[in-house]
Amino acid sequence: MKPPAILSCLSNHCILQPSSDDDAAAGDAAGDAAAAPPLPAPLQVPANECAGCPKQIKFDSVPLHGGFTLLRGRINASEILGISNSDLVPGKYEGGFKLWECAIDLVDTLRREIQDGQLSFRGKRVLEVGCGHGLPGILACIKGASVVHFQDFNAEVLKCLTIPNVHANLDYARARLSQSTDALTPTRSTVIAPEVQYFAGDWDNVGCLLSTVKSSADDRDTTDGSSAVTDASEPEMIRSESQTELSKSRKRSGSRACDSRREESVDEGGYDVVLMSETIYSVSSFPKLYALMAKCLRPYYGVAYVAGKKHYFGVGGGTRLFKHMVEEQGVLGAHLVAEFADGSSNVREIWKFFFKQ
Repeated sequence: MKPPAILSCLSNHCILQPSSDDDAAAGDAAGDAAAAPPLPAPLQVPANECAGCPKQIKFDSVPLHGGFTLLRGRINASEILGISNSDLVPGKYEGGFKLWECAIDLVDTLRREIQDGQLSFRGKRVLEVGCGHGLPGILACIKGASVVHFQDFNAEVLKCLTIPNVHANLDYARARLSQSTDALTPTRSTVIAPEVQYFAGDWDNVGCLLSTVKSSADDRDTTDGSSAVTDASEPEMIRSESQTELSKSRKRSGSRACDSRREESVDEGGYDVVLMSETIYSVSSFPKLYALMAKCLRPYYGVAYVAGKKHYFGVGGGTRLFKHMVEEQGVLGAHLVAEFADGSSNVREIWKFFFKQ
């Protein structure tokens, strides 16, 4: 089967073009996107906002490597949004109520990065894009980030899931910390008190509410979602990449969010660490996602961790295509941090993006 072309254009209306009748699923996805309703206006969601949400949420444990545990809320998307039990409804729902496996992969990988001295959240400004349950951002809160912002397409996801999940996990973490530090005087390392905010909106327009970098880089790379991005390459160019990427030196990027503590004023804008999981499932969203990442990532020590599947069948996205597109811009480099291949599902990867020297 011939693979789909990457992008038919690089404007805000780019759609995936199926290359054969066998790609009907991709064509249907593009058609649905074209018929999607207008994007909702971006907004900041107050941390105490719960209108229209269940009064009580059941939380399940999410066991992670090394005995570490986080909590996940259980929410039925159909009850909140009035839609069928679907992972995606273009223009209305982007899958935020589902806990995707790449989010768990990312949490485990971030913990390993911290243990290996490649990353520190202490005192950092962090943004989680497409947060859903917000587990990676919650980890940043627990590990000492000073500011953590959560973004999702749906305000309902933030109100009914992300906010309760953040509160439950931070209360749980504080309780465990107090049990282990009863005899200690509280210090910066034993207090979990980040500034947390929540923002709803599409990647095309939510940037007006987020903290963005105040520099000439905006004009150079992120004037809009289309001009910042050149055409991505065909999948054949990506498949030729050696599987030895993972074994290359992890110090190639430096430990940029670890080695240099940012002392600049908050007025500089942007984030030291940007986190994403399962955000690169559709090639048509690559330009606006990259544009948002470039606007929000603080030069020259900021890093972005992107978790996703190597290939998303039917909608054409994937980690390798996104990585190739980002590197073509000439601003950010990348290296493979982790790969997950359990034999029962698509290969999942986590890439770390960093500013080139």
